[in-house]
Amino acid sequence: MHGGPGGVATFLPELSSGEARQSGIRVFQCADDGSGTVKAAVIVFDADLHITQYPKLTTNNISVVGIRVRSREIILVSFYFEPNLPMDSYLAHLRRVQRETGSRSIVIGGDSNAKCVWWGSPVTDRRGEELHGFLEDLGLCLLNQGETPTFDTIRGGERYSSYIDITAVSPDLLGLVDGWRVREDLTNSDHNAITFLINTKHINTNTIRHTTRKYFTKKANWAQFREKLGQIKTQEHFTIDTIKNIQTHAQLDSTITQLNDIIQKTCTKTIPLTKHREVLAMQT
Repeated sequence: MHGGPGGVATFLPELSSGEARQSGIRVFQCADDGSGTVKAAVIVFDADLHITQYPKLTTNNISVVGIRVRSREIILVSFYFEPNLPMDSYLAHLRRVQRETGSRSIVIGGDSNAKCVWWGSPVTDRRGEELHGFLEDLGLCLLNQGETPTFDTIRGGERYSSYIDITAVSPDLLGLVDGWRVREDLTNSDHNAITFLINTKHINTNTIRHTTRKYFTKKANWAQFREKLGQIKTQEHFTIDTIKNIQTHAQLDSTITQLNDIIQKTCTKTIPLTKHREVLAMQT
């Protein structure tokens, strides 16, 4: 994470707690101990930014560092969850990160290999349910929005895409985040890059703004909002019968999730985001 305007923080899943320097760039990842391939790292482009390493919390699949913003520390976590391994140990490790760092300000980003409607997937699998429940339990807020897949590649002449890379922050940082989006033009990886901005101007010793405000509603065109809402509801086959036909708790949860997603998509397409720009972060 970079401390000034236009700076970049990279959460890099799939890249051994060691620090490597090259041309002023610092890479924080698990020290190479011969235990396997390192698949997560945090890359810092600002030579003046104060970084705290957490070697005991950093593994081949989870990299943890702290950055100092004035007198407050923000914890950055980059992760890669193996698709063929259970989520339990990974989620337990993230709980340990939150507990042992003692920081209420945290940003996590990485490849979850989990599908959930909450971060754009058309379906929710068991891994997605586990991860979503974990994020809710820890009170973390998802930043994912929009319709661009985070994984997108061509294999054997066929296109494969999915929404498996997530970004989440603690509530105290949510009001400081702006412009989260998936970028298809930054890397040659089969995973698209994710960029967002963190405004550090309002962070001080005693207070951080606590707000979930993401959209600049004063600039909203409500006629356009209503029109786009109707279009997306039609595309998603969401009608009054969708609500009338609810018979189980599972159907209710699914319907609420679908409606929230429709509203968020509509807001993203018709209402400008709030403008608080200072720190640019990138996840890939």
